Amino acid sequence: MKQKVIKWGGMVMLVVLITSLLAVFAGSGLVAAVTGIASRTLPAQVYPGQTFQVTVTFTSPDANFNAIGLDESAPGGWTVSVDKTQCSPDADVDNIPNPNEAAYIWFGSYGSGVGFTAVYNVTVPCDAEPGYYGFAGTLEYYIGAVDHKESVGGDSQVEVVREGWAANSGGTNTTSFTTSATVYAAGSFPGSETIDIYVVNASDCSDVINEVPNASIDCGQLSATPVWSDPLTPGTWDLVFDVNKSGSCAGDVVAEFTVTSGPAPAAVGGTAYPVNKLLILLPWIVLGAAITAGIVILERRRRTQS
Repeated sequence: MKQKVIKWGGMVMLVVLITSLLAVFAGSGLVAAVTGIASRTLPAQVYPGQTFQVTVTFTSPDANFNAIGLDESAPGGWTVSVDKTQCSPDADVDNIPNPNEAAYIWFGSYGSGVGFTAVYNVTVPCDAEPGYYGFAGTLEYYIGAVDHKESVGGDSQVEVVREGWAANSGGTNTTSFTTSATVYAAGSFPGSETIDIYVVNASDCSDVINEVPNASIDCGQLSATPVWSDPLTPGTWDLVFDVNKSGSCAGDVVAEFTVTSGPAPAAVGGTAYPVNKLLILLPWIVLGAAITAGIVILERRRRTQS
């Protein structure tokens, strides 16, 4: 019984000793604390073939902030590009360990409160399917001789979207047209090679105004494609994007737009009147007569003198 008491007492003392030592080391800066200083910013939605920027920011939490390494991973099959001069302060090293991974290193050291911004570019593959895709990363650094490592917080996913819209000739989303305009269709349709597009009455999908079959999709993108030209009919209409070729009432994406009567074109010119040629020529006739009279008078004087 006495031996058991001694054993348990020894274990308690050992636990107390270890706890005390950890507290001392933590207070002296020899044990790394989890600080969670890095945050990632992503766009909410992206399209196949699109290249976008990812930004990671953090601030040095203490003096002698050094040997800072940022490692980021985009979704598999996506590609990244890095440029240390895109960072602030400029990184000392940039690297792409794998096609979907970005890495930066700052040697330091830096003082407390220095803000860091790391930027890298990501390109979405053309065959990316609609859905959510995740990002992950770690930031490792030293404060003095103490190593710290943490996961990057902030945004962690982007959505690849399937979307179509009525557009102008440049592909910009446009929801209102005049009767003299041309309606274009544009959008993002990952995983498709062609798509059928219908212009239909907004209240009756079977009332097809126009159809563009087999519109070409390039790297998931539908470039501005004319679907309805002047003269347009005033009203509310739908663009139906039919990926599965199922008909005007079974489209995957529907975009509404309106057509309004535009202002009447300005008249060119004014009222036409008959041309009075005599009035136009009269000044020239008078001038000619005056010149002729002057010549006759001069000639008569010359003869009289001679």
